[in-house]
Amino acid sequence: MRVLQKHPKQMSIRQFIPPAFVFSLLISVLLTLVTPWGWWLLLLVAGSYLLANLTASILTGVIRGYKHFLLLPFTFLIIHLSYGFGFLAGLIKFWNRWGDKTGKVPLL
Repeated sequence: MRVLQKHPKQMSIRQFIPPAFVFSLLISVLLTLVTPWGWWLLLLVAGSYLLANLTASILTGVIRGYKHFLLLPFTFLIIHLSYGFGFLAGLIKFWNRWGDKTGKVPLL
C-alpha cells in the first residue's frame, strides 16, 4: 500500500489482483449471511481461484520439476491471501498518507 501511495507509477495491474481476490472473497462470505445467491458467488470466487492456483502449480511443476508440487497450491494461497489482506489493511491504516514522500511514520 505504501509503495502505491509513494510511487503510483510503479504499480502494475497484477499487483491489484490479490487484494481484489481477498475483497471479493470477503464480500461473498458476507453475502452468504444475507442472501442465498451469496453461496453461488462464494463458489464462483473460490472455484476460480482454485482452478487458477492448480493450473499455475501444474505449470510450475512442468517447468521446474514436480519435487514440490504438493506444496505449491498451499504456498500460492498463503502468498496471495497474505498480500491481499496486507494491502487491504494498509489501505485502511494509511488512508490519509496519499502523496506522503517523507517516509516518517506518525505516532499512533
